[in-house]
Amino acid sequence: MRSRLLASKNLNRIGIAVFLACTLLPLAAGLGYALAYSFGLVGGLSSGFTTAHWASVLAAPETWFSLLLSAGMAAVVVAFSAALALAVVLAWGDRLDRGLPGYLIYLPLAVPPLTAAFLTFQWLGQSGMVVRLGVALGLFADLEHAPEWINDRWHIGVAATLVALTAPFFTILFAIPPRRKPAATAANGPHARGIRAAGRLARGGAGVVAAGIAQPRSERHFFIRRLRSAPAAGSAVAPDDLGADRPEVSQIQPRGCAASVRPHPAVRRRGRAGGLVDFSPHKPDDTRMKKLLLALFLTALLLPFAYLLLLSVAGQWRYPDVLPPVLSTANWRLALSAAGGIGGNLCLSVLLSAGVAAIVTVGGFVLGKIIAGHPGRARFQAIAYLPFAFSPVIYAYCLQFFFLKADLSGSIAGVLLAQVLLLLPFGILFFSTHWDERLRAMEQLTLTLGGTPRDAWRRVLIPVSRPALLTAFFQAFLLSWFDYGLTSVIGLGQVPTLSVMVWQFIGEANPYFAAIGSCLLVFPPAILLFINKKIVFRG
Repeated sequence: MRSRLLASKNLNRIGIAVFLACTLLPLAAGLGYALAYSFGLVGGLSSGFTTAHWASVLAAPETWFSLLLSAGMAAVVVAFSAALALAVVLAWGDRLDRGLPGYLIYLPLAVPPLTAAFLTFQWLGQSGMVVRLGVALGLFADLEHAPEWINDRWHIGVAATLVALTAPFFTILFAIPPRRKPAATAANGPHARGIRAAGRLARGGAGVVAAGIAQPRSERHFFIRRLRSAPAAGSAVAPDDLGADRPEVSQIQPRGCAASVRPHPAVRRRGRAGGLVDFSPHKPDDTRMKKLLLALFLTALLLPFAYLLLLSVAGQWRYPDVLPPVLSTANWRLALSAAGGIGGNLCLSVLLSAGVAAIVTVGGFVLGKIIAGHPGRARFQAIAYLPFAFSPVIYAYCLQFFFLKADLSGSIAGVLLAQVLLLLPFGILFFSTHWDERLRAMEQLTLTLGGTPRDAWRRVLIPVSRPALLTAFFQAFLLSWFDYGLTSVIGLGQVPTLSVMVWQFIGEANPYFAAIGSCLLVFPPAILLFINKKIVFRG
């Protein structure tokens, strides 16, 4: 027993060392080198310590303008995305967590930022779909009279792209149903979920305003949040029944109504005494307009995928045609052939992402267990968050010097190592919360009953954690699959993953091959998201 304990302590020390070597050491080394380079202490052209580089950057007005623009753009995008998502949840919150809509709201997460920017340019460009529809409908006379939404002074194209990427995340966040208690109450309805989502965004007055907006005005459909009242003296009504003759009920008035409202005789008190009470006798059916708007919303979610597929089979699709005159699979045959090279890039991307996801999942599972049981758990989790404070491009440039020295730049092994260093903290954070007291108790019980540590892992821990392992694998796969910045910097353009090839097609003004590459980038993650959603909800 003592030898097992000593072995466990040694394994924990090794795990902590590996964790620090994969998270804190690369970040500290990269930032240290970048800081030394900025002061002229290192580098091939360095001439000694100087602050001239810092002075020139801080004195440039473009630096401060870019900082203010980034902060303002982020604030506007987050506020608008949250408001849009809240409106969607308030309108269709009861339909977004089941059936076909429950899957379609996840589809925008399968669109990488590179493809989203490509779609924005195709739709809002000078000869894009919006301008073509405007000319066809007579809204614009020609291209010269059409508004400019790309590279304009208000950055509408950038904001639209960011909102399209951010709003689906908020929609899913707000639409996730809360954990329901055994006694269901009105607080689990779509309106209440939207109100709680608004409360998370703005406490105090803004939350009260959102609650007032969402309050139903129908006399037969209103919610009484809390009712603490005792039966009238001498009344024979049971404590769990609210009859029509109760004075406490007959005097209740909904907001905005002058006349008193008596509840329906069939209304029963639900929930525990002193808790939430629901006086809604029935839920009104959705109107045709609401169903039509929901259908349009779901169609808008499918629109990017339909457009990419249509563009990929378009022979020649030039202005002012609203639809392609000819549809052909010639572009697909050429792209997937040996001359096109997209087939090889697809296989490379699949193998690279699968390898990264496997390493991150296994490493995060083991290291997450060690960190979850360590006394300094909070400190190690804070360290694991540090790599996500930088964009992948900045993180890659900080590490580029060391990869060049190790002769790993421009190689598949270098890109794989760089992505593992970036994504391993994600796996550790994911599994550090997975290893709770219940899972640890199951492990201790297995050892107490005579099982070996191998039996505990093989027969208990891994089978119980299978949904979490699959979820972590899918998410790590998607993060690696969508990566462009880190792969392009560390790979030096010599590791032709699918995202790198799509960027090259966009730079070459080849929208048809870019659409084919985007289809191959988007459709596999869409399938994985569907599987991931099933696993998450089943778990």
